[in-house]
Amino acid sequence: MIAAPSVADVVVIDGRYRIEAELGRGGMGVVHRGTQLALDRPVAIKRLLHRIDDDGTSVERFRRESLAASRLAHPGIVGVLDAGVFEGAPYLVMELVDGEALDDHIARKGFLPVAAALAITAQLGDALACAHDAGILHRDVKPANVILARDGRARLLDFGLATLVSDRDTRLTRYGVLLGTPDYLAPEIARGAAPDPRGDVYALGATLYEMLTGKTPFERATPMATVLAHLSDELVLPSHLVPGIDDVVDALVAELMARNPAERPPDARRAVERIGATLSRARRLTERDLDAALIAALAGD
Repeated sequence: MIAAPSVADVVVIDGRYRIEAELGRGGMGVVHRGTQLALDRPVAIKRLLHRIDDDGTSVERFRRESLAASRLAHPGIVGVLDAGVFEGAPYLVMELVDGEALDDHIARKGFLPVAAALAITAQLGDALACAHDAGILHRDVKPANVILARDGRARLLDFGLATLVSDRDTRLTRYGVLLGTPDYLAPEIARGAAPDPRGDVYALGATLYEMLTGKTPFERATPMATVLAHLSDELVLPSHLVPGIDDVVDALVAELMARNPAERPPDARRAVERIGATLSRARRLTERDLDAALIAALAGD
């Protein structure tokens, strides 16, 4: 493993991209703010924490991310601008989005008003529909992979686990290794079924659930307990946690997160239709209704 780059260690990548402040890091890589020197354009630079010869699996995921995201042009998807290898470690150059991660926003706010949560879900669903239409699955939809941009749009990022719908190569999921995040993992994926768009739909529903309630759908003490809860436990509907949420919103969450994938919308395009219908009804709620729901929820803390 290589150390995360610092300004002192690495100033410029391939003579083209200057590395600046660290923006965040995860299990695969570290993301820095950077500048594309030729255009004096701010960018985000993601570098893998493993050298190519250290961890072939991580490199393969990184390769998939660059290929998948570069094929997609949508205002709700953070675009990949360039990719390469520097000092033995792959890197991606992406759009730099000014905004706040959705998970941080939820942590700061507690939970979101119904109309706002539905609007964000609709935007994410539309971005996912673009990917599904191109035959690409995201496979790790969750609030941490969503940026709420200052222009008001939710942007989906991190296609590190992306898979082509037609790709039956299971090298990255063999030997009992589950890819994805347990809190948002569809039950059939946990059982080892081949991924399809309905797994992304389930994760989208779990993300909506967290926006509505401030909690993940099945909070358990360990990742394995969480996976088992997705497989067998009944979903506590959002209105049971936050008073004032309409039954039609509960029904939408239950449909997106149906344990049987055949009972979910078959892909994100169909999910967006259901979300849009629910959003239209939710917008007919008065601001007074929404304020009353928030006050009641806060009083219950």
